[in-house]
Order: sequence, then C-alpha cells, then structure tokens
Amino acid sequence: MNVIASFDIILTRRIQSLPRSWQSPMSVATFFGEPVVILAVSLFAAGISWKQNHTLVAKALIAVIVASGINGILKYFFHRPRPETLYVSHMRFKSYSFPSGHSFSSLLLYGLLAYVAYSHLNSLWGWIAIALASIGIFAIGLSRVYLGAHFPTDVLAGWVLSVFCLFGIAHYFL
Repeated sequence: MNVIASFDIILTRRIQSLPRSWQSPMSVATFFGEPVVILAVSLFAAGISWKQNHTLVAKALIAVIVASGINGILKYFFHRPRPETLYVSHMRFKSYSFPSGHSFSSLLLYGLLAYVAYSHLNSLWGWIAIALASIGIFAIGLSRVYLGAHFPTDVLAGWVLSVFCLFGIAHYFL
C-alpha cells in the first residue's frame, strides 16, 4: 500500500469515528458546498455587486463559477473513484473523487467573500467574516470525508487548488 492510500485510510477512520450525532451537522455543512448552492450564492452575490457598481467583484464571482466548472473537468482527467460507501451509492449524480468539488468551490467562493468583506468592512467585521468562512470551509471539507463522499487527499487537493485560484482571481479582478 502506498503512502497516500495509507494516509487516506488512517485519516478516514479517525474522521468517521466521530460521533454519529454529528451526522445532521455534517449533512448541513455538505449542503453549503453543493454545486447548486455555490452557483446560487455566486450569482446572487454577483448580481448585488453588479447592481452596486462593484463590477470587478461581480466578475470575480463569475470567475468562481468558471473555476468550479474547470475543477469538475479535472475530475475526469484524474479518474479517481470515490470511496465505496453507502453515501456514494445513494448520490444522484455520479462523478469522480479527485479533487473534491465541494472543498474547491467552497474555499473559492466563501474565501473570496471573506476577502471582499475584510477589504470593505472595518477590521472587526472583516476578521469575523474570515473566521466564519474558515470554519465553514473546514466543516464542508470534513463533512465530505465523514459522510464517505471523499478521501482526505481529495479534500486537501481541492483546498490547495482553490487557494491558487483564489489568489489568481483576487489578483486579477480585485
């Protein structure tokens, strides 16, 4: 067994040994990373930004949608199967596992919104936005492993790729 597989097995066992009472909160966390939620929040925030003449922020939010689509294409390039779990067997839409789209898109969207909030609000509210986004992003990634939708390395890869995209979008648009 290789190092990545060993890492995934050990960390998955630890995460999935968390109490069963966490099932509902983890399902709620996963919901906030669903593609339809990411799309809706991105379009809503872009619409508000556009209406208030913050066109660069609106364009950055549209870039989040484009980048999330590209992440979906990457899954087909890597072709990594998802874990064999009950959760995966009940998924409506079948896709590959690597990199995690929930982790990628949530860090990109909520990270961008936190960055914009930090840039435009007073220091305290900006830090609160960053803290809330960080907690949400972490919870979404954790939920993907807890529920059995992804391996830990899928989530980590989604986060790493997203950080690069976030810096690129922020640099280019903001």
